[in-house]
Amino acid sequence: LKKLPLPVALLLVVPLGILQGVIVVLALEDFSNKRGRPAQSGQQQQRPTSNKYHCKAVNGLFEGTISSAVVWYAFWTVGYPPSQPITVDAWTHERTFLGVIGWAMLISSGLGLLELDFCTSRALARRMKRSLRYELLHLLFRTSEVAMRVSLHVWFMVATRRHTRWWWVPVSADLSATLILVTVLGGAESYMAVRVLLCVPCLFANIFLFIDSPYKRRAARRLSSALTVKNVVALVAVPLLVLLVPAEAWETDWEAHGVGFVAFAAAAAVHWLLLLWTFMCRGPRHRMPDIFSACERGSVAEVRSA
Repeated sequence: LKKLPLPVALLLVVPLGILQGVIVVLALEDFSNKRGRPAQSGQQQQRPTSNKYHCKAVNGLFEGTISSAVVWYAFWTVGYPPSQPITVDAWTHERTFLGVIGWAMLISSGLGLLELDFCTSRALARRMKRSLRYELLHLLFRTSEVAMRVSLHVWFMVATRRHTRWWWVPVSADLSATLILVTVLGGAESYMAVRVLLCVPCLFANIFLFIDSPYKRRAARRLSSALTVKNVVALVAVPLLVLLVPAEAWETDWEAHGVGFVAFAAAAAVHWLLLLWTFMCRGPRHRMPDIFSACERGSVAEVRSA
């Protein structure tokens, strides 16, 4: 925006800055550059250079995940319950505005995770360069993952806020379990602040799922598997906890609760189907020789060749 005239820059502040539209622009520019850059040699195709995670994608990931949870909580609680609303609507179209902003934050999170996966996995980077269809499906996969996790906890808090005192327990337990897993299985990371920081996106998405760096993939594989188990447990346990809400509350409030449940179920179905498709269609793995894997397998010949 600094290169543009001031009136034009001011007009673009809202769509590109506040709504994180700049991430879409950066993604399109990156895609265009990769499509138009011919390979100089087969060696470069076999060993692509490392990718850098753009700072705006970091903002989109962190801001998108947290903001989407806050916005969707406000969306589902505007004027609910009618007798004593959790969130009082200030103007007529506030709920519509919150819905639009909520979807924008979810897509922003998906784009940030898409960029993260592209930068941490050479295999995924190659597939994204070859197929726009796969890139769009991967974006849908990551967006549905965030939508599933956000709607799960937000729906529980909305459904139980006026009926129980422990409406905050599941999300707190989920965050605590994530912190424990990242601390115990986080590999050689020595800074506790980094582990705590990683728990924020890990609460909404399995960011270690596609890491294939030779000296990081072993720890990433263990941590990713543990996070997947944790997410499955939460997927089953949190809806069951809603059954502890008094029955009379469901008789009068099912319409509001049903919207949140359907949104959660739809996002969960899309996410797990796409996760299964991603791992079934990955094709044969082309492992390049590296000294880390050779040492892990205990192969002296591979260590010497690497």
